[in-house]
Amino acid sequence: MKRFLVILNPKSGQGSGQDALSALKSEAEKHDVELEVLTTEGEGDACEFARTHGLEDYDAVISIGGDGTLNEVVNGLLRREDEVKVPLGILPMGTGNSLMKDLGCETADDAIQDLFSGKRFDMDAFEAVVDGEPRYGCNMVGCGLPSAVNHYAEASRAFKSQRYNVGVIKALCRYTSVGYEFTANDSDKTWISDFILVSNTQHIGSGIRIAPDAKLNDGEMDAVVLGDLPKRSLISLFFKLRKGRHMQDSNVESMRLSSFSIQAPSPQEINIDGEQVPFTEVSVKVLPQRLQLMHEPAYRGETS
Repeated sequence: MKRFLVILNPKSGQGSGQDALSALKSEAEKHDVELEVLTTEGEGDACEFARTHGLEDYDAVISIGGDGTLNEVVNGLLRREDEVKVPLGILPMGTGNSLMKDLGCETADDAIQDLFSGKRFDMDAFEAVVDGEPRYGCNMVGCGLPSAVNHYAEASRAFKSQRYNVGVIKALCRYTSVGYEFTANDSDKTWISDFILVSNTQHIGSGIRIAPDAKLNDGEMDAVVLGDLPKRSLISLFFKLRKGRHMQDSNVESMRLSSFSIQAPSPQEINIDGEQVPFTEVSVKVLPQRLQLMHEPAYRGETS
């Protein structure tokens, strides 16, 4: 009999995580799979469960929650002293679910079917050393306007699926220039910018296709850096971002990187997989195919 360790955020999806768990239990019974459920009570619990719980007798770890829960589970798995590589399944219950959009698996029902299909996919992750402290992720790193958008979106959860659009409007109205130094370590080329977003996934936020050609297992992340633009130009650019049509804009600089660094002239916040983290300096490197998923990319052309 197979055994899955389930890490459940009961508050995700306005409590619908419990419904997803019930559906998972029903399907597990059909496939003769035993579930052990660990329920989070607060911030950091999911990370601690994934980091310390003995996984020798488990065939998979399942995250039920939003992007924040997934981020904690990924951090926990990549911080384990035994460096175990147990398959990770995801039941998306948040408003963003960026990774699941790349996987073409945005509902809990679709995700549950994947868990029992035998699918396996080795996906890149990354390590971000923030002011000397390591953090891990699998989605994106952003500062300047991208971080401001996420900051305001987090404060606008009452708007549900529209909170990222609200975040864009607030950020464009309130943002003041900082001037971040972004260095592509592969080439030692440096930019000064207030829009830096480096993504492992094609999608971020609630469906913004920031990196249309990104692959989940190519050992690189796709960077988008903007020059100094007036705010009225940024408004039209954000509309292009929704459809992934920004790459042809002359003000957009794009590149693929295996490592990079960002410095802020004063303490700021950086967005790492949807989490706002205080920082002045961050150094990021890709961890090729470090996570094994129980889902596969929806698009074609991924690296084998």
